[in-house]
Amino acid sequence: MSIGTTAFREKPSPNQVSEIYFSEQNVTANDLITYINNGHPFCAQFKHEGNLLKPEERRGQNSKKGSNFISIPYICFDFDHKSLNMTDFLPSLNIFPTIAYTTPSNGKNNEFAYRLIYFLDKPITGENEYKRKYQGLLNSLGLQGEDDKKCKDAIHYFNGSFDCSYEVFPNNIIFTDNIQEADEPTEEPTQEINSANNTNLNIHTIGTHNNMMYNEDSKICTALEREFSKDWKKMTLKEILYKYRDVYGDWAREKADYNERGIAYDYIDLDWNWTIDERGRKTIKKVQKGCRDNVLFGIGVKIRVMNPSIDLNGLCYALSEMVVYYFDNSDGEITKQRIKAKSLKILEIPTDELPTQYQQVHKFKVSSEMARLTGKSKQKLAAEELQYIKDNEILKLFEPLKTDKENREILKGYDIRVSPEYLKVFRVRHNLKQKDVQLQMLLQFLQQGMSDTEIRELLHVSRRTFYTLKKECRKYESVSI
Repeated sequence: MSIGTTAFREKPSPNQVSEIYFSEQNVTANDLITYINNGHPFCAQFKHEGNLLKPEERRGQNSKKGSNFISIPYICFDFDHKSLNMTDFLPSLNIFPTIAYTTPSNGKNNEFAYRLIYFLDKPITGENEYKRKYQGLLNSLGLQGEDDKKCKDAIHYFNGSFDCSYEVFPNNIIFTDNIQEADEPTEEPTQEINSANNTNLNIHTIGTHNNMMYNEDSKICTALEREFSKDWKKMTLKEILYKYRDVYGDWAREKADYNERGIAYDYIDLDWNWTIDERGRKTIKKVQKGCRDNVLFGIGVKIRVMNPSIDLNGLCYALSEMVVYYFDNSDGEITKQRIKAKSLKILEIPTDELPTQYQQVHKFKVSSEMARLTGKSKQKLAAEELQYIKDNEILKLFEPLKTDKENREILKGYDIRVSPEYLKVFRVRHNLKQKDVQLQMLLQFLQQGMSDTEIRELLHVSRRTFYTLKKECRKYESVSI
């Protein structure tokens, strides 16, 4: 889609609109709401030369007009005169959007204004097709006649909404082909867009509101949820893991945010016990009977913390994967019913009561990609990170003008023990050689016109050392001694 290069805190004036330029970008739902919340407008994709798309008021090959239209990856509805606020309105929808956000006119004249954006699994490439899909989805929602009619045009652009209220459901993506096209509004909502027979699980489906994901009989239950619920009753755990691996397979994977050194501190370790089998292969030691319930619950909580938007199906899948591959379930006591009960219990925990920190002090994860790029082993990178941590602790307490012996005593008081050799290397590594620091400070004090006695006291040096340093300063012609 195209994102406006200028952000507006207020609704732009007609003159400002004529000066808006758009940049073509690939964005996720979270990326788009960030742009919207910062005040950037957005629109469909158009033919253009270079990186910027000219405004619709500018005529020519780069103009944002119908003849240059390429595609649009979403359907957006604009509501300006609603009696319910957005929070109360969303639960009434039979199909939840990918993004919902308030617009600047929200709350004026006791009316509420907001937009609903539905991401599509494949973009719409025709203007007339968009109009029919737009009307068909509107009919399915039962909101005929309540929308801003201008939004039915695929080339219509939407303003951002600075500092707005919003909800994002990134997994809620509609099958474009399943939208029943319509030319006119219908009096009754049409049947659900996703057919229960739709078994294409490798592309996104319409999702559900996170607060309603546990009610399988709800009218907002999607085709994917119905399919999973049906398979959950009749399939084995291994069959479920195989069929839905492309849909839910990443929920239990550790997610790490690596810094520029290839180190991640903000990650959750699932605490597997590694062991070596008889062939020397590294395997996971299976969780034995007696502690399985507590371990399974703890892992489920960690998985939910790693994936705040996880739903019941996703958590059931993730815990099933744990049971099949990492638990000793030879007695068959951990059934699907037991896994689902655990999942429901975990999802019922209020978000503010979930633990936010699992890591031990200085525990970190090393990026395999950084090891490949630098040609260093992960052990070498880990050793460098430990040194980086230790050096930072020392830098907070280190006094360059004092001797290494004095600094070692200072560090010892904070339970940081280092050898004399380590401090010598530390000074070189951070350009903190005592003599160099003394010379720099001496030059500074001499430029300030301080007396020899004052300088000696500040540098903590003997008279003999002071005059030796002073002789070395004579080579700097900018200082009169």
